[in-house]
Amino acid sequence: NGVKYNNHRNFNQQWHAGGIEITSTGASAQIIGNEIGNNNGSGIWFDSVTGSGNVITNNYIHDNGPQEAGIFFEASHHGLIANNVLVNNNRRGIYISGSDDVKIYNNTVYGQQGLSGIEVLARNGVNSTNTIVKNNIIANGTSSRDLYLSTGTGNASDYNDVYRSAGGILMWNGVTKTL
Repeated sequence: NGVKYNNHRNFNQQWHAGGIEITSTGASAQIIGNEIGNNNGSGIWFDSVTGSGNVITNNYIHDNGPQEAGIFFEASHHGLIANNVLVNNNRRGIYISGSDDVKIYNNTVYGQQGLSGIEVLARNGVNSTNTIVKNNIIANGTSSRDLYLSTGTGNASDYNDVYRSAGGILMWNGVTKTL
């Protein structure tokens, strides 16, 4: 399965998703086993998907951007983002924004450009909560930060492997809890 070369007419990259956009309050979705690449916008964007059972697994997500991320999970709930390979995306690899109960496990983020390899942040004053970032690999990025975890109740990060061939590893953890 493949979702490639979308938004080639250069519509607004932030509002017109490049690859796959799911938006439906109360619903849930599963994106499993796809190649999502060369899109002029986010590769996968969950926007206000609040049902249980949201799954993004076993995908190859590459060369998406410049807005917002390879995987953008915004104002959504109950997500599992696992076993994905993200390569050369622009801005962010995996971006969790104002979302709850998200598990980010066993992903590889390689060659990330822009802001962050993995970023968990508030949205419009709403913190992301109960987000676990565990067992991920972030390597050879040129982004401003490799791992950025903002304050929020129940957020934690552990057992991630971060490597840069040049310069120091750049992480920020605004939480006090570790696993």
